[in-house]
Amino acid sequence: MRVKLGSSLPSGDKHGVSVCIPIWEDNIAWAKRDPELIAQLKNGYPRFFVPLVVDELAERILTWTSELPSRFLTTEFRDELRQSLKERGRSAMLLTACCCAKDLQGYLERQRMRAFVLVVGFDGNIRPVKKSENGSDLNEIYVVIYPQQGEKEAKAFWQHAGYGISSRRATYWLENAPFLNRGRELPEAKEAKIAMQQRIADSLSTKDNKLKKSDVLLYPTGMSDISHIHDIISLYTTATKRTVAIFGFLYVYTFKVLSKIHGY
Repeated sequence: MRVKLGSSLPSGDKHGVSVCIPIWEDNIAWAKRDPELIAQLKNGYPRFFVPLVVDELAERILTWTSELPSRFLTTEFRDELRQSLKERGRSAMLLTACCCAKDLQGYLERQRMRAFVLVVGFDGNIRPVKKSENGSDLNEIYVVIYPQQGEKEAKAFWQHAGYGISSRRATYWLENAPFLNRGRELPEAKEAKIAMQQRIADSLSTKDNKLKKSDVLLYPTGMSDISHIHDIISLYTTATKRTVAIFGFLYVYTFKVLSKIHGY
């Protein structure tokens, strides 16, 4: 049976990371980013295609935010933010951590586009991020709101930095977040993270070098790993001239995230 254009691969897997583009003409249309073909895609490689379920969650959060009484948006940019939420074509990227959201905000504003950063809790509580804030929480998603003309650059950031939330996380929120549907805690996720860290530490430990689970840092995507490493190294350099040295294989998107997103 022939798989239809735009269907997820494996067939029927809503979290699949491949998509069916069956004939040569379709591939040419994909390369040209033909809007008619893009509209038929149900899935795709996550870095090049924002999962539809993530877009759905972003829109639900934007709607929830716009419907809140003004007193709940305790931010000095409240009026400007409310106006932004009313604009036609406004959108949002959902990111995993505060530093990631601030990076996207800075990237868009360097392109002369206003962007707002909010953090939404699993319980529906929404607040602006603080200037000194820098962390992440499994029960929170960071939301960067931007105008229609920022769509292209926001998607470039999504692709190169790797900071976007996963389709599974978006699905979980849509099905379980109290303000969207019904509530449930996340103990299984925390336990799974600890178990994974311990297993990795055990597998890499040697007789003379025993690793602890706290020595293992987990990131949601490979590109976010590269971006975070850059941010960490940057904290320990005082050089005024921005230079970078890469040892080993130079993956093309390592080059792109450093040059396009981080400005080298």
